[in-house]
Amino acid sequence: MVSTDPDTIPVLYHVDCTWVSACVLHLAEELGLGPDRLCVRIITYKELQTDPALEAMSPIKRLPVLLLPSGTVIVETGAIVSLLLAMHADDTPAVRELLPPLDAPQDEHAQALMFLHYAPASAYPLMRDFFLGTYGKRPEERDTAALAAIASTWATTVAALVGKSLSDGRPFLLGDRYTVADLMLTYNFLMVRTAGMDQEAWSGGNQQVVAWVDRLAARPSAAKVYAALASMPMYEEAATA
Repeated sequence: MVSTDPDTIPVLYHVDCTWVSACVLHLAEELGLGPDRLCVRIITYKELQTDPALEAMSPIKRLPVLLLPSGTVIVETGAIVSLLLAMHADDTPAVRELLPPLDAPQDEHAQALMFLHYAPASAYPLMRDFFLGTYGKRPEERDTAALAAIASTWATTVAALVGKSLSDGRPFLLGDRYTVADLMLTYNFLMVRTAGMDQEAWSGGNQQVVAWVDRLAARPSAAKVYAALASMPMYEEAATA
């Protein structure tokens, strides 16, 4: 049985880098939260679906799940990321780099919050549906029309929004500085790219978006958290691998 006992520090439940809980691990890497400040308990998909203690914590059987020292359970990616940023605002200088202050120019704080919540609320469902439509399925088993529809929606919504922010030539969504806005969308863009969405679709045909994703992927924190994506089995082989 998986331990669901609280610790003296927050506990994050995680499977692997294909799960959205990877966003929280990515934030932890950027903030430098080692095992003395964030405990990570690795579980399996089967445990998430069948373990009674985990089900009691997360009845919807999804990740991420953050267990606080008090025993309080927090779900939802945006809520967990926001909480960790707030918890470490005073003791971790990187928080001030990732989340612009309220009085930052050009409403940067508001924009950062928008992307922080847009990534799991709007980009993630499209990424998830595309990933599930390819992973473990041979090409002839895939619903190509459904995948094309998802890719088209991604191009005209997610990629278009990112492209608009980058249209003045800035390297990152809020300007010259990497922020939580970029961090939160890294997972979704790397996943649709890994799942085989055509570059024309995932970038919206925008070379500025392509270059931005390359910058995100090359960041040391992302390279570490998402390293396993590069060695994942081919999707048509995954079902029998």
